[in-house]
Amino acid sequence: MSDGIWIALIAATPPTLVGLAGVIVSLNNKRAIQEVHKSTNSRLDQLVAVTKTEAHAAGMKEEADKVKS
Repeated sequence: MSDGIWIALIAATPPTLVGLAGVIVSLNNKRAIQEVHKSTNSRLDQLVAVTKTEAHAAGMKEEADKVKS
């Protein structure tokens, strides 16, 4: 190979490796973000369920108190 080809290969290698590393990191971050998203949605669903139950119980108690009065 000529000197120009070697120089081009040497010059192109570092940016290519940095780009590949960026892709790998991006894929890992995507997985982590999806896990956090699932965890957050699960906790939000639990919070909504508990809040709904508590609100219903409070409403029932309020109605019972009105009937007693």
